[in-house]
Order: sequence, then structure tokens, then C-alpha cells
Amino acid sequence: MLVTVDVGNTNICFGVFDDGILIRRWRTTSVSRVSVSFLYRQIQKNMYAIGGHISSFCIGSVVPWITDVFRKLKEKYPGIPFLIAGDEGVEWGIKTHVKASVIGSDILLNGLAGFHTYKTALIVVDLGTATTFDIFDDEGSYVGSVFAPGVLLSLKALYQSAALLPKIRIAYRRSVVGTDTQSCMQSGIFWGHFLMIEAMIRKIKSQLKYRPLVIGTGGLSHFFARGGRNTAKEDFLFDHVDTDLTLKGLYILATQNSSTR
Repeated sequence: MLVTVDVGNTNICFGVFDDGILIRRWRTTSVSRVSVSFLYRQIQKNMYAIGGHISSFCIGSVVPWITDVFRKLKEKYPGIPFLIAGDEGVEWGIKTHVKASVIGSDILLNGLAGFHTYKTALIVVDLGTATTFDIFDDEGSYVGSVFAPGVLLSLKALYQSAALLPKIRIAYRRSVVGTDTQSCMQSGIFWGHFLMIEAMIRKIKSQLKYRPLVIGTGGLSHFFARGGRNTAKEDFLFDHVDTDLTLKGLYILATQNSSTR
């Protein structure tokens, strides 16, 4: 069984693939607590739950110090191959004018999985710590990206910077105009981000010579897609939503590299 790990700034997402099928996934928000022993306990507990044996690891990380922790974790699994996306010599199978270590391995992993699935040009909208718009042409080549503050980051900045604004949970508001502090904040956060995504997709499409599919991924992608379904059909944000896109990209990357390290 292949263990895939997507290390982000807010969460670490794990997935276990058996013959190409994602059979288990879990995540931890304890990014600041990461250590070799912490990761080892997480992996062993979940592998014990499914009765599986690890054949190899594939890790994608945008947090360098956690990448180093995974390199040390390798000592706990002697003889089991480790592949780290972004390392020298990794074969991506898609064309890119930048290194994964420069642009972020998660971006290329999403494009790899998206093009492998749909075989067409893509805009991948990843709603994570940042909201990123990553563009791939109709040959699967990486074109470029747009980065914006993520919805939770925006919300945190709002209540931490204004003394009278409370800490709230994000929520869909049918009415755009709020009538109390909480509903005003929820509306601004939800509809402000929704409309930013909608307008950015439209602007990107206007500058492309091909018609891309729009794929939503990241923990909040379903939440914002549901917002689109409460309005007219033409207001759908995404053509498809796949919250496992990065994990699938890690699986594909591992299969494309015959000798994981």
C-alpha cells in the first residue's frame, strides 16, 4: 500500500492507496506539533486500523521544516522507498517552466491529477490557507497561477485586527446584507470570497485561447460550490469538485517514478 502525504500550512492530509484506490484518508491540524514520533504514531495507528502493509511513501510539502521531519521519518521504515515531490530527479510527466520547489509541489500535483483525469485544459481553484488559481493548457503544461488570501486567513485577519469584531465560523448567508455583527461578517466573508473566485475565473478565461475546465479542491471547495447551487445555474463556480486531487496527484507521481527514494 502506498502512503501519500500532502503537507500544507494549516493541515497535513494523509491517504492510503491500494492498487490505485484511495481506501483511507485522514488529516491532522496539529502542524506545530509535528515530530518524527508524532508522524510515526499517526501512520502506524491508521495502518493498523486497515490491516495494511506499507510498500512506499510519496510526500508533497510546502513547509520546508516538515519536509525535513519526513526525511528523518525514513529511518523508522528501513527498506521502504520514500519519494518527495520537488526533489531533484523526480519525473513529473507534465511540462513546467519552474521547479516544484519554487512554485509549490501542491500546484503541480493538482495539475498532474487533473490532467490525468480530464485530459483537457484546467483552472484548478485550491481553497486552502491561500486560495490559488492554477492554470494548465490543453497539453497539461503548467501556465501560471494567481494567489489570494484564503477565506480562513481573511476571517482571522478581520477579527484579530478589529477590537469589536468577534471570532465567528464561516457560514452561507442567503441574504447578502446582514443585520447584526455576526451576519454582516459571515456575509462579507462568504460572498466576498465567492464573488472574488467567480470574477477571477471569468477574468482568467478571458485571457486564454482555450476553454478550460474549472476544478475546485481544498477543504472548503464543496462549501463554496454549494453556495453556487443556491443561485442560477450560470453561477456554478466549478465544473467538478475533488477534495482528494492532491493525494491522487501524489499517487500518480509515485507510479511515474519507478525508483522511489
